[in-house]
Amino acid sequence: MERRSAPPFENCRRITHDNDNQTHFHTGSVGAQDKNGRAVMMLTGVAVLSGLLMSSFEERTTAGEEHMHWHLEQLRWTGIGETSTEDGHKLWHSGAEKKHERGVGVLVEKETAKSVIECTPVSDRIIAIRLKGKPRNMTIIQIYAPTSDSEDEEIERFYQDLEQTIKEKAKKDILVIQGDWNAKIGYKESTGWEGTIGDCGVGTRNERGIMLLEFAKRHHLVVANTLHNHKLSRRTTWHSPDGVTHNQIDYILVDRRFQTGINRPKTRTFKKTDIGSDHNPVMMTFRKRLSKEKKVSQRRTKFDLEKLKDRNTTNEILGKAKPIKRPWITPEILQKCEERRELKKNRFTNNESLGQYRKANKEVKRAIIKAKDNWVEKQAEDIEQSLAVNNSRKAYSVIKSLTKEKTGRTNVIEGKTGQLLTNNTSDS
Repeated sequence: MERRSAPPFENCRRITHDNDNQTHFHTGSVGAQDKNGRAVMMLTGVAVLSGLLMSSFEERTTAGEEHMHWHLEQLRWTGIGETSTEDGHKLWHSGAEKKHERGVGVLVEKETAKSVIECTPVSDRIIAIRLKGKPRNMTIIQIYAPTSDSEDEEIERFYQDLEQTIKEKAKKDILVIQGDWNAKIGYKESTGWEGTIGDCGVGTRNERGIMLLEFAKRHHLVVANTLHNHKLSRRTTWHSPDGVTHNQIDYILVDRRFQTGINRPKTRTFKKTDIGSDHNPVMMTFRKRLSKEKKVSQRRTKFDLEKLKDRNTTNEILGKAKPIKRPWITPEILQKCEERRELKKNRFTNNESLGQYRKANKEVKRAIIKAKDNWVEKQAEDIEQSLAVNNSRKAYSVIKSLTKEKTGRTNVIEGKTGQLLTNNTSDS
């Protein structure tokens, strides 16, 4: 994956945690800038670039510490890649190949990054990250849905990609899907959608909102930021450029089975955050115990080498090593050779016997040629695969075994005059 260098950040706002395990913002300087003049903010050491929607999770590690990771949309970086800040925070992003349009990303605080199992870029509208947790792992999917001006085909393609992403996740994982859905689900319109949304939305539901609710209900998800009766400014997530229209189009969807982990009063919009965007950040506080992803290590098996000193045991178990002169010879070819050997005994009895022998002889030769060609091709594939994974030792070992010249043994003796004699010289 492509790697980018992360910009330095200074004079930024932070989040702290007090003794009652709640998250609080410090009042202070916001709207700091990086070296490119872009507005940024700092949340527990995690930088958020301007023009991005953010939603975060408050999580507890096995040590009881709480950490944050942020999900970004409209990132507008091209290609797929990852980068790290100087402090060790990780950013994964997925965008268009050439145009600086759309794009999504996940920005993870350095301690939480230790719990990341994998991050999967799906498209310039979808990216998924999987975190190791107890007793269940968590899959978080960040999305950026097509706008209301997009064609229906693009909307259908987006939901198809999202459905496929959900299908490929582990079934036991806690599922969270969040981002800019470009849909309105409405205020006090939960009738018929109980268990999927609350009454604390904004505005009037539209067609895209119905599509979102059908999707959420089908996958047993609940819209977290519609469950608590916040004041309007803490529910609104988007403002029109002229400042006249205000809507809620950004949502966090959580697996319904685990909605008790949602801290509803702490799940809301932050309108005063200075990020230079027409979207307000949406944050959900979710209680989840994380654990560090452990690298799988293969334990070495200890063998009882003392038994190898017993010659009888060694011969019985290991047997004698037989050099393989023609490794392409298969058991099927040996069977054909045995049949040819039997026919050879009586080949001169009559013409029919001779014909059977000659036919068997041709079959053996053809089988050997074919088997040798397949074996050489297999060796070539092994060389390519070894070089592809930087295993040059194995690659050159195979090449050497195929290309080395086999020479016969030369006997050397000393003649009467002291000259060393070989098979090609004589003592004069």
